[in-house]
Amino acid sequence: MAQHTNLRTDEGTVAEFAETAVAGCWLLVRGGLRGGATNQQHSNQQPRHHPFAEISHTAGTVHLTDGDGKQIAALDVPGTIVRATRDASGYQVSVGGLPLGVFAGPLLFRPTEAANELRVEHIRRSFSGIKVPSYRGTIELSHASGTEANRLHVVNIVEIEDYVPGVVANESIASFHMEALKAQAVAARGYAIANIGRFRATFPYDIVDSSASQVYRGVISEHPRAVQASAETVGLVASHGGQIIGALYSSSMGGHTDHNEWIFNVPSSQLPGTNFTPYLRGSTTATASLPIRLRRGPSRRSGRRRRCRRSTTTAAASGTASRAGAWCSPARSSAGASRRPSRRA
Repeated sequence: MAQHTNLRTDEGTVAEFAETAVAGCWLLVRGGLRGGATNQQHSNQQPRHHPFAEISHTAGTVHLTDGDGKQIAALDVPGTIVRATRDASGYQVSVGGLPLGVFAGPLLFRPTEAANELRVEHIRRSFSGIKVPSYRGTIELSHASGTEANRLHVVNIVEIEDYVPGVVANESIASFHMEALKAQAVAARGYAIANIGRFRATFPYDIVDSSASQVYRGVISEHPRAVQASAETVGLVASHGGQIIGALYSSSMGGHTDHNEWIFNVPSSQLPGTNFTPYLRGSTTATASLPIRLRRGPSRRSGRRRRCRRSTTTAAASGTASRAGAWCSPARSSAGASRRPSRRA
């Protein structure tokens, strides 16, 4: 479990987060969990609006409370499934198949033992097989102004150092060099902290568990090397100008990334290249200069030779599609004039 630590920046100073600190210097993240019976974790179309939720636990007693903080049930038998739905009257709750009534939300599952894990029984995630995911911290069933009618959200409220190990091996490969995994842990920690409050205007969570934020699968993805990388960087974040940065990264970059202003043009009404960000600069790790020009043989369809160029990959954050791969255009148009493909950023 997490340790009490100070957040350290890349400059070695302590970053203060009094407005989000809990129990001294513990920092909580609210992660919205997506639904789905299969592992469509990377799809931004996976529903965040659940028609129902089923929660169980693995150890000790879990206290289920309503929106007023009043106890609905003390769940002292691990594996007991709580099912909840929501409509205009409130949250309908049953335990072990027996209805308990209708309650005001949000519903909160609070464990009494640190070793407990909360299982979200109605969804599946893939990590060394398809599994029911389990999470540290607490689970909240809630809704907000952006929630669809008769739907609810499943939110994992978790301390930042319990969150990071559940990201590292999803956004990197566990066999990577340990220093690379440690860099991933630093980036994941900083990204989560920098995005606290991102969705809170309309939803009851800060970030989501897919590539729309960064992929988080909870305990089932806590590979030993991910845990090690997280433990060896506890509290460490990257900063610029005294602020923790949202360190954008990509799991697939083809040896080359681009500058932030050419990929994340915010606001979209302005000209691309306007929102220069000094710490989000593209880099090249490929051994050949880019773009790489390739020449192929005659096209099977037309018999014409085609000129191909490999496009660069975006300096994307997790959740942004890359433009990797080769794209081609005919060497000459039907009129016989030369037609060169335009350069892409």
